[in-house]
Amino acid sequence: MLASVAAAQSPAPAQSAPAAAVRFHISIECAPPVWIEGTPLKVVLHIENTGAATATIPAAWLSGESLILREIKPETKEFKPATIAYRPKTESGDRSDAKLPGMSRLSIQCSLDNISPPPGDAFDLFFMSEKPAAWSEPLRIERVEDLRGARAVVETDMGNIVFELAPESAPLAVRNFLKLTESKFYDGQAFHRIAKSLCIQTGDPESKIEDISTIRGSAGATFDRRPLPLERTRANFEKGSVGLARRHDELYQQIRAALATAFKVDTDAELDRKLKLEWPSALLLQENPAALTSGTSQFFICTENAPQFVGRYAVFAKVVDGMPVVKAIEAGETFGPRAGSELLAERPVKPVRIKRIWIDRKPKASPAAVPVK
Repeated sequence: MLASVAAAQSPAPAQSAPAAAVRFHISIECAPPVWIEGTPLKVVLHIENTGAATATIPAAWLSGESLILREIKPETKEFKPATIAYRPKTESGDRSDAKLPGMSRLSIQCSLDNISPPPGDAFDLFFMSEKPAAWSEPLRIERVEDLRGARAVVETDMGNIVFELAPESAPLAVRNFLKLTESKFYDGQAFHRIAKSLCIQTGDPESKIEDISTIRGSAGATFDRRPLPLERTRANFEKGSVGLARRHDELYQQIRAALATAFKVDTDAELDRKLKLEWPSALLLQENPAALTSGTSQFFICTENAPQFVGRYAVFAKVVDGMPVVKAIEAGETFGPRAGSELLAERPVKPVRIKRIWIDRKPKASPAAVPVK
């Protein structure tokens, strides 16, 4: 399905290009580079004529016949074409070859429907043509199971907490949570952090030991050892929102805090609005890339609304049953000032543990009706 076709025109004369003068640069854009099974894959195909003269774009390129899906294995030599159900019309109204002026680019927003990628957690998407010879760098696409509406039942010492997963909000976080859950990664872990009137946190494998009062904690883990990037969404952080924890850029946070004080605002959203009006260049300030790609197994459950988290963390689930359990965990005693350090002050004196987590892919109509196996 064609969404739009746009060519950046240049003053080059419209004439047939000699074969030697035709130079194409092909690239594929997909943001985010994630495919949820059973849904269309949205991509943008960029065809750039880097020569000076007008070039002819073969109809096969516009029909998607040169887009290739490939299993991510260096030794593989098997290619499978993707099926794209569209062929854009040219200016003349036909559906044949199109003309592209020199030093200009054609960008095609398209939807890859009913694709059948090779097996695995990810696959390559790239463009390849023999006549004329042109190709793109492979783009890694992450494959995510369609778990929209599915629920995770978290069995704890104090009762069950039920999440409804949101792969459309943070698909990579959902996939990682699912894979770790199925490997029993979370079994026996404690809620190692209690931030009063904010959240409770778990997911640190070091918290499986009996006494967690002095553990410094680990960064956590991912199912494939690749850290998760921050999946920015507009989802609100409300009571019961489940977010993916990550590392902070302390210098960035200090600068933002100073700006918030100077502009007399309380939230990041309010600060951004102020900066946009009065100091737009300050919005260019970004966190360290290492902090923006540091998501792992650790996650937190909001015990109150937390609008300051919007844009800073990813929401990948929502509590639909068991908030009294969440609040009971939050009410537990923490070491506080006697811990001797800010890091350990939010450690619970008597930690609540996860017995196990299981995924209900076909939940009942009512959250309360989810069976405990």
